[in-house]
Amino acid sequence: MSEAVLVRMELATLRRRFAALLVDGAVLILFSIPATLFLGWGSAESTVFNVGLGAVYHVASLSYWSATPGKKLLGIFVSDPDGVPIHFDRAGVFRTAGLRYLFSDGIFVLGFISPLLLTATSLVPVVSLVMALTDSQKRTLHDRVATTLVLRGSADLRTDTEEG
Repeated sequence: MSEAVLVRMELATLRRRFAALLVDGAVLILFSIPATLFLGWGSAESTVFNVGLGAVYHVASLSYWSATPGKKLLGIFVSDPDGVPIHFDRAGVFRTAGLRYLFSDGIFVLGFISPLLLTATSLVPVVSLVMALTDSQKRTLHDRVATTLVLRGSADLRTDTEEG
């Protein structure tokens, strides 16, 4: 089986990325509010549930579509440095998606442990924004850690089977 990948290498704008973040945040809030109310606002169980929900949401959607629902809606996707969309049939996609989540949203969990860590982790979005604004490929901290790019367009994966 051979795989042909058609990708246009146009970087996603920071505005599109931010809009996708807002959409994904809204989706996650819709799912987390009932659980948070049931488990108790600010409880350890609620925190663990919401972090797990975010991780599953990001890893599953990036593995299947190479984009979260927000990214898909905004016409952007996540690729490796060569422009090949990350996808579940590629080795390492769970590690890649997990690293992206850990170094974007997941790191804030450390803030619940102590006020000092809360202060340190709240600098992560600022550092990521500065990195994206000064990087020619608009990569944030989690893009650099996971060695990914966010491109405009869609991940058009086509699989051709060879006989023989």
